[in-house]
Amino acid sequence: MEYLRGLRVMREDPGWVGKVGVASLLLLSSMVIPMLGQIAFQGWRTLIVRRAAAGLDSPMPRLELDFDYLGKLLSPGFKSFLARLVWVMPVAFLMMGVMMCFYGAMVVTVLGGAAATSHQHGAGGLAGVCCFAFFFLIMIPLMLTAQLPAMVASLRAEISDDLQKAFDFKAVLHMTRGMFKELFLGQLVLGLLAFPMMLVGILTCGLGMLPAAVVLNIVQGHFMAQIYALWLERGGEPLTLGPLDLVPPAPAGF
Repeated sequence: MEYLRGLRVMREDPGWVGKVGVASLLLLSSMVIPMLGQIAFQGWRTLIVRRAAAGLDSPMPRLELDFDYLGKLLSPGFKSFLARLVWVMPVAFLMMGVMMCFYGAMVVTVLGGAAATSHQHGAGGLAGVCCFAFFFLIMIPLMLTAQLPAMVASLRAEISDDLQKAFDFKAVLHMTRGMFKELFLGQLVLGLLAFPMMLVGILTCGLGMLPAAVVLNIVQGHFMAQIYALWLERGGEPLTLGPLDLVPPAPAGF
């Protein structure tokens, strides 16, 4: 697995700076018209995944401020977005419940420890630190693991252009189990990449946040395409590949 292949492939595209710039504007537009620009961007990322799965890494799909073309990106983008949303929602509620339980247990532990050892200064604080440490040691791998089926469901929708493939519960979990190691390690690697990129974005007064998010999505798109290729190598069920590109509008005068 070449986890960061997307960085290399992106730089091989002569027009990558302009495409990242337009993608950043799409994400920025979601602050004015909620979700619309984000879904169009997701449609573009979907084409990146499909083309990478077909071996067409570079150049990246066309992306420019053409409203007709951007409108065509909404359909594949919405399918990917909805697939991830449906799978993430139950996990989000579960994580909230687990966090509330941990928080309640931490409060009881700290208060109980402080009351039982009131003559020892700092005992309650130490108990709180231990609870927080235990919480993060458990929650981080749990949260990473819980996101994997949503990633697989979204991938299946992106590859096939078919929402039913994302909602095939048995098939999604089967693929997640089969690719668990690679998916989990990939999440860790991409998380390590995201931290310094987002930090740079913050240090530039937020100006670099959106381009950083675009680049991270490109990298993740190529990573997920590799997941699918490896799945096929291991004898996994192939999916019918959706359109590799959208038909551009006819040139003026024709």
